[in-house]
Amino acid sequence: MSDDLARFDRFQRLMGGARKLTGEGQEGSHTDVFRFDAEAVAAGLAGLPEARDAERDRRLASWIGDRYLVKKGKIEYFAQPLLGSEPTRIRRSTVSWVFGPLGFSVLPTFEKVMADATEAARVIPYFGFGPLEGHVAPDFVDALETGCGDEGPAPNRQAVLVRTFLDGADLKETAYRILDADPFFHDPVVDAAALSEFQRYVRRNPLTPSMEERFAGFFENPLTVGVRDTLRWLKGSRHPRMPWETARGFLRRAFDRWGQESFVLPEITYYTYDTSRTATDLARLFAHNAEVARAFAAEIDGVLPESARPSFRALGGLKLAFQLLDFHTDYRLYEVEPYAGFQIS
Repeated sequence: MSDDLARFDRFQRLMGGARKLTGEGQEGSHTDVFRFDAEAVAAGLAGLPEARDAERDRRLASWIGDRYLVKKGKIEYFAQPLLGSEPTRIRRSTVSWVFGPLGFSVLPTFEKVMADATEAARVIPYFGFGPLEGHVAPDFVDALETGCGDEGPAPNRQAVLVRTFLDGADLKETAYRILDADPFFHDPVVDAAALSEFQRYVRRNPLTPSMEERFAGFFENPLTVGVRDTLRWLKGSRHPRMPWETARGFLRRAFDRWGQESFVLPEITYYTYDTSRTATDLARLFAHNAEVARAFAAEIDGVLPESARPSFRALGGLKLAFQLLDFHTDYRLYEVEPYAGFQIS
């Protein structure tokens, strides 16, 4: 068994002890929420080929279950809740027709996962404070291998926010790398020390000149504009009615009083095979995908000009064909064609 499938096997057994919290008619649009049952997790992990310490597994599951919930992304359909009726289920194959280019955000594609991870990482420098383990969850897949001590699993010192084990690979995206690639975050936060220093800097200087200028305009001119603001106003929302200097004093006192608090909810995301699939299901799926990719690669090779074929093969034609199919089936993007009709008479 490859390393990624071995890790998936452990993770699948962990999820086998998870119990859905949402009842009938209360399902989420694109996720289902679960909690861990310690006894069920320990029983599932006992079936692994390596020797297990049942008490340690039970302690790990209990520790996780007391502190964390699991949100599993829907991959077969998107549920659109409707007021006063059962949710309408939109199949994955038709989501793009219903929602257009924005539909990628309702299914757990890798792009969606990384977009969510970027938003999660972006708040850590501003809303987090204190030890790193207060900002990111432990890596539970590693904990299934190393165990759980009296204080819980080992801290996630690398600050891994996304871990992908698929197709023989085990990839880790840390909060630091995600922040470095974030076009809206410009400070060099490369490790725990730099993150801590930035958080302290924010608390020493909570209001920059540009922020003060924007806030002043907002508080001094409480206008209701746009559809969203109008709907909020109709539901009872109102802009704060106070001078900017008064509001500025509130903000300053809030930082003085709660500046040492952390308001970040620690999390970690795993992007891997669907845990409802058996090993036999996955083996059959891998074989089918390989056959389709080989046929697609041969078709591409057959229509390419003779001069382009060596380059296509040098790039790894089969791998390239597989990636093209993977991207297309992950979310079928149907763009508006840039054509216009002309009638001359």
